[in-house]
Amino acid sequence: MKSLWLYFITAFLIIINCTGSIAQEDFWLNTGGPQGGIINEISSNSLGHLFLATNGGVYRSIDDGENWIAVVNGLTDNQVNAILVGSDSLLFAGTTYGGIFRSTDNGENWIAINEGLPNTSVNALASNSAGDIFAGTYSGVFRSTDGGDNWTEINSGLTVIQVQTMAINSNDDIFIGIWNGGAFRSTNNGDNWSEVNSGLTNYLINSIEINTGDAIFIATNIGIFRSINNGELWEEVSTGLTTKFVTCFTFNQKGDIFAGTGDGGVFMSSDSADTWQEINNGLTNLLIYSIAISNGNLFAGTYGGGVYRSLDDGKNWTEENNGLSNTIIKAFVINSNNEMFAGTLGGGIYRLPGLDEQWRAVNTGLTNTTVYSLGINSSDSLFAGTTNGVFKSMDNGENWIAANKGMSKASIYSIAINSNDDIFVGTFGYGGGIFKSTDNGDNWTDKSDGLVVNYVRCLTINQSDDIFAGTWNEGIFRSIDDGDTWVAVNSGLDNKNIWTLTVNASGILFAGSSKGVFRSEDNGENWTEVSNGLTNKNVISLTVSLDNELFAGTLQGGVLRSKDNGGNWEVINSGLLNKYVSSIAVDSSEYVFAGTYGNGVFRSAASVTAIEKVYTGKPGSFVLEQNYPNPFNPKTIINYKLPITNYVEINIYTLLGQKVATLVSEQQQAGYHQVEWDASGFASGVYYYQLHAGAGFIQTKKFVLLK
Repeated sequence: MKSLWLYFITAFLIIINCTGSIAQEDFWLNTGGPQGGIINEISSNSLGHLFLATNGGVYRSIDDGENWIAVVNGLTDNQVNAILVGSDSLLFAGTTYGGIFRSTDNGENWIAINEGLPNTSVNALASNSAGDIFAGTYSGVFRSTDGGDNWTEINSGLTVIQVQTMAINSNDDIFIGIWNGGAFRSTNNGDNWSEVNSGLTNYLINSIEINTGDAIFIATNIGIFRSINNGELWEEVSTGLTTKFVTCFTFNQKGDIFAGTGDGGVFMSSDSADTWQEINNGLTNLLIYSIAISNGNLFAGTYGGGVYRSLDDGKNWTEENNGLSNTIIKAFVINSNNEMFAGTLGGGIYRLPGLDEQWRAVNTGLTNTTVYSLGINSSDSLFAGTTNGVFKSMDNGENWIAANKGMSKASIYSIAINSNDDIFVGTFGYGGGIFKSTDNGDNWTDKSDGLVVNYVRCLTINQSDDIFAGTWNEGIFRSIDDGDTWVAVNSGLDNKNIWTLTVNASGILFAGSSKGVFRSEDNGENWTEVSNGLTNKNVISLTVSLDNELFAGTLQGGVLRSKDNGGNWEVINSGLLNKYVSSIAVDSSEYVFAGTYGNGVFRSAASVTAIEKVYTGKPGSFVLEQNYPNPFNPKTIINYKLPITNYVEINIYTLLGQKVATLVSEQQQAGYHQVEWDASGFASGVYYYQLHAGAGFIQTKKFVLLK
């Protein structure tokens, strides 16, 4: 019994310390997931430390991939494409927007080193035996002879300059792969380049690697090419590959070659690439972006699924994503039990049962894991929009089936559902437009009459079931007849590249564009820009709380909030590690969730609900919301929803299950209710509150009294 009490006391002190410091310092908390993400490159140093270049910065493991930590201090751009290991503690990172960064302490701290580098989009890094560093960019090749302090352009002889990949052989000859330009070689440290494409039948080069015998291998979209004469002549060596979309290579000490592919997993060759065999046992994500060997172990970096490791040369694979949460979040949806679902690029769909729970992948039957949009109807049926049409789940995400009858399998960028549970999807690209289903996704009908563009990025529906579609380049369209016809409603809309749409409880519409936020108070007839204080005008996600607070997620500017319908904005980025916020949502307990492009999901440390809440309408299910504030002293508010008239009890319990207070014990009408608990006479600690309604509904939540 003594040890049990010590456990409770320790847990209580930890909760007090954590919640107290978070509430005072940061608006945002990292939810710790979903785990996985896009791995652009894997490197290791002589100590066996592993480094990942990801869309969420650089991650490091010092225990062969068992655990990962983000090492991003000073890294102002999290989209890392390439990583180069120098000495034991020297690292270089090439990024999409921020150029090149250097760390001299094993990744703990980074500084930008871009002197002389006019193009900050860096795709490849390499170094020669003299320590010279070469950077492949969209403006060609740059060289540094002083550890990255200064860079010089070296493009003489290059006819195309979009450099994708780079490798250096034992003679310090440099080979570069140019997207749609083939291969080039320099034999004089980059001063001059010559094209070396003889025998190369595809110029879409994804990767170049060179083995210890100086044989060169090129990965293209149509197979593998090999040269054994320094690039003078290439021959295709793809026998045994079941897919020819090849992305990366690595070699072990025995000379075996491992090739990662874009849709078929990993292949191995033990005969210098003459023949290949598939080695995918345990590899549940077959979109391989990077591959490497460290300490004799084989690592595969995937598109969306994080890292896999093999201890037996690829015969068996295990997922190794502990601490790795660099997922790209494209969509949120919340069910009637306040469970959060997140759609990701490459990783499929994840479910978060509660604030203190862990994310879990729910992808059974989901054959396309690039999820752009999510929707949910009044029966909690889920719908996922992917790059290959719509999938639906009737069992809370546990199982998915394709639901595309009558609709081209285009990229589904948006889903909206009206009060009759009619489903509308907006597609993006050829054969696209807007489609509608009136039978839970079983059948679809094209509803694009009046649309002049196929690029529909977002949809929203107001309280009158009017539908609004945001498009790329053509602004906003409205339908007042259930999607039968559409008309453009762009008066006052200075920018017609629409990323996101939302509507508040008062029917006010908001549009996020590439040049700010626009508001309409007359059902879309007229729009006014409302960007005062908006420090980043590229607004790609919007959501509204129950109290009509407006939250905007931006491209590299983080999250901003407006409490006056967009009239004024304030930045709320404390605790937010990634400022590229691709999705944003508020749950029924008024916690804000921010989905980032490369660092998973963050949520607000506290509910943003005001103490007094005003609700209208009738709830569709029993719901017990998280109290506000939490932690509290001495009073807190508990909100709950009753879909039918019922006998209701709300009781307070200690950690040991002792009932210490009854707040409600009576028959109550259907609707929205709240009750206050004044804990003035109670000691600080962790308590539980429980809603018991009727004969079957019981829900319990935890809160902290902090005096």
